[in-house]
Amino acid sequence: MSKKNQKPKYLQEYLYEKPGKQRKIKKPHKFFTILLSVGIFATLVVLACFFSDFITPGVINLEKGDRYFLGQTLYAVKLSEADNIASAKEMSEDYQQRLAAGYIVNDDGIFCILASLYKTKSNAESVVNSLKESQIEASIYEVTLPSLYMDLELSEEQKTALKNCFSMFYNTYGTLYELSISLDKGEKTCEQCQIELLNLISSCEQTVDDLNLKIQNANSSQMIYTKVYLNLFLDTLKELSQTSTASTTYPSKIKETYFDVIYQYIQLKTELVKN
Repeated sequence: MSKKNQKPKYLQEYLYEKPGKQRKIKKPHKFFTILLSVGIFATLVVLACFFSDFITPGVINLEKGDRYFLGQTLYAVKLSEADNIASAKEMSEDYQQRLAAGYIVNDDGIFCILASLYKTKSNAESVVNSLKESQIEASIYEVTLPSLYMDLELSEEQKTALKNCFSMFYNTYGTLYELSISLDKGEKTCEQCQIELLNLISSCEQTVDDLNLKIQNANSSQMIYTKVYLNLFLDTLKELSQTSTASTTYPSKIKETYFDVIYQYIQLKTELVKN
């Protein structure tokens, strides 16, 4: 073969050969393979960091639409806990006889028995410290009422009526809390608390009636769930009003009810997020 028809040596390794003859393929150098792998890995890391803000659940913006309730944090006094509901109920009944709420919360399979619920952590800490002096190993249990945002096609009047209903859960807790404190301190009698409770129920009914008047047709799942829970809320207050003021557990019933009201809001928020 003349030099004219000869291929450069570096190309001969990649020339096509006829079947039957085995072509020798040059393997990449080991250093090149390692370098390529490192490069790919580094690229993936950079991309992961770049897109992490978009795929991390904790930074997804769920605050879309109008805000209907501004979140709050309350502080409960936890008296004890149990790993089954039967034991928790026994403890609850015992604490209720001692005028605590005895409210049971299922926290990932652990049943916590709560005594009372305070607006400030300092108040809860004061009670916990007093109980510890009496050889009761109490602790603080935080209860968070999450903010609520919804994107609903409503008029401003309708939005205001709906916001008033969501705020009603927290405001009602506040009223019942004040009644409970006054009763425990002997500043009010059970009969006086009962009168204020009836006034509270009347005010809440007006708030719910205003919503029903302004939004007569619940044409969304959010409104359907809201109205269901508002009826449950009113039933809870009416049940408290039917408790005899002569009952020794009347003060604990007030505390149990304000826990019910708070957790009804939390459950409602959960349903609204799912739907």
